[in-house]
Amino acid sequence: MPIYTEKDDKLNVKLTGTENDITIRLDCYYGTKASLAFGDNQLLNCGDTLKIRSDAGASGRITFSGSCSNPQGGTIKVTHTVLRGEEVLFTYTFPNDYTGTPPYSATDKTPSYEFRINFTQS
Repeated sequence: MPIYTEKDDKLNVKLTGTENDITIRLDCYYGTKASLAFGDNQLLNCGDTLKIRSDAGASGRITFSGSCSNPQGGTIKVTHTVLRGEEVLFTYTFPNDYTGTPPYSATDKTPSYEFRINFTQS
C-alpha cells in the first residue's frame, strides 16, 4: 500500500523563544496499534510523549513517519498532540485530519503515513 503523505504546509508552529520544550504525544483509539519515528531513530508508541525540540531553537522542520494497524479489525485512529510545555499547540489525527496524497483508503489495514511540522520564528 502507499505511504500517505500529508501536505507540507499543513502543520506549523511559531517559536516563541521560551525555555519550554516542544513535545509530541501519541495516543491510539479503538484498539489501534501505532508507532511514530523521527530524527535520529527516535520512536514513539501509543501512550508515549517525547521531546522533539526546544522552543528557543532556530526555524526548521521535522518529518515524522508513522505506521499503524488495528489487530481487532476496527477503525484506525491515532492522535498526535504537539505541546509547548503544558500548552496544546495542535492535535493532528490520522486518518481523520489527513488531506494529503494519495487519498486515504479505509480498506488499507496497515497504513503508513508521513507528516512534517514546520517551525518558524514569531
